[in-house]
This record gives sequence, structure tokens and C-alpha cells, in this order.
Amino acid sequence: MADQIPVYRLKKLANLPPLSANITAAPWWDLPEFGPLHLLGTPGDLPACKTITKACWDDISIRILWHCDDDAIRAVYTNRDDPLWSEEVVELFVCPGRNLTDYFEFNFNPLGAVFDARISNPSIIRNETFKPDIPWNCEGLTWKVIGEGKFNNTASQDKWWAVEANIPFASLGAAKTPKIGEYWHANVFRIERTEPVQYCSWSVLPVFKPGFHQADRFGSWVFVE
Repeated sequence: MADQIPVYRLKKLANLPPLSANITAAPWWDLPEFGPLHLLGTPGDLPACKTITKACWDDISIRILWHCDDDAIRAVYTNRDDPLWSEEVVELFVCPGRNLTDYFEFNFNPLGAVFDARISNPSIIRNETFKPDIPWNCEGLTWKVIGEGKFNNTASQDKWWAVEANIPFASLGAAKTPKIGEYWHANVFRIERTEPVQYCSWSVLPVFKPGFHQADRFGSWVFVE
């Protein structure tokens, strides 16, 4: 499994509804999942934590959802561009077109904080040439976080949290809406801090270091009707 690059077919929808982060609501209940996330640094082992991830698009933007089962939600950061990767978080790395050296990173935590950055990664893997542009903010980015648990005072026990995000194509440097059949590169992640910590990715990353920034292992997104 480690040598296989996954493909996800993003279905185009004419009218995306308002953000809900509700996996049982439109458009999510009728869309395919990415498939299971895998433990970083393994040949494709599955983590104990369950994550459901789906995506779609319209003429203006990408829409993506994570639904995370979690019985002990850990998050403290609330400001934009806080180091969300040091706690529980879901992440998207997306590379418009086929150039693996320049891409965008998005992190969302259970408290609704976001980290977004443009990434320059000339060596494809993270080394001394790696440069994140953290002051960059994705113009028009919107997101919603919901859940059930102590972390948001909706239940006496943590059960799950979910994120839905809407990312405009224009803010990713895509001057035009993708054509039907066009491919992009992307990978989707989750960090779960229950011991032992679970670093999870959609496309298998058999090498633990340099972490998630292994652009040659990004999966493929294909835009379909």
C-alpha cells in the first residue's frame, strides 16, 4: 500500500449550501469518502481514531469536511496562525496544478482556530530550503467547527468534532475554475494527541520524517461532474 498514490474524485455541485460541518446534511451525506487515514511512518497501518473526510467543488471554491471521532479532545489555541500542529488538528495541503514545490497549508482545530500559509518547498521534502509564508491569509476562506463534548459544553463526555471549510480558487492562485478532468495534488491529515500520538494521512507516508511535508507523496484530486 505504501507505494500507491490515492485518487479522489471531487464531484461538482451547482449550488453549495451554507457551511454546517454536519456530515448527515447536504451535500455530505451523498458524497464519497476519501477512504481511511493511515499512520505516519508505517506501510499503511490504520490509527485507532476514526476520521471521515469528503470534498466537492463549484465554480468558485473547494469545499472540504473532516468528521473526527474523539473521546478526549485537546485544544487550547484560538488565534489565527497559532501553532495548531502542536495540538489536535486536521490539515489540508493542496497544490493547484502539478507543481509539487509550491502549495498551500490549512490547519483547523476543535476550537475554530485556523492556520493558513503558502509553502515553498523546492526540495519536495522538508529541509533547509523549506519556507512557509505564515503572514499570508487565504482571502475569502470560511470555515465552521461543531462537535459534541466537554470542549464546547454540549455534553459531559467528548465524542466527536467536525470541520467544514470553503476555499476560493482565486485565493489559491487559480485564475480560472478547474476544467472537468483536471488533476491537482493534495494530502489530508489529522493529529490525535491520545497516547500514543497518532499522526494520520490520507496518502500513505511510510517515512516519519520530515513529517507531513513529503510533497512527492501527495495524492491526486480529479475534478469531475
